Amino acid sequence: MISDNIKYFEEWKSLNEDELAGIGFSIEDGDTVISEKLFLRKFDDTWAYVAIPSKQNITLFALTDFSERKFVFQNDEHDFPQKIIYEFHKDGKLTAAIEGIVGGEIRRREFNYMIVED
Repeated sequence: MISDNIKYFEEWKSLNEDELAGIGFSIEDGDTVISEKLFLRKFDDTWAYVAIPSKQNITLFALTDFSERKFVFQNDEHDFPQKIIYEFHKDGKLTAAIEGIVGGEIRRREFNYMIVED
């Protein structure tokens, strides 16, 4: 994804049938900035999105809704976001969105990615 001359990336790798590892980073003026480590991990019978932002605490989001093309992870106790949504489109694009309530108002930020496979 490119926004304001900054390129945003998420890279994911399957570790095993119960865990994927990812990293979120951006490139600005040729410099790579890692923003967070990411995991999709199965705990017993529940999947969770595990976010480890740079210099912040680990936050877990439980999988609350899913279909063939859409996954919703939620943590109502987190300040922002409270939801992380991944929606796959037929044209090979992916929309990742974060949303939640800030100051009594719903806020949403979308990241529109192209899917690239190795």
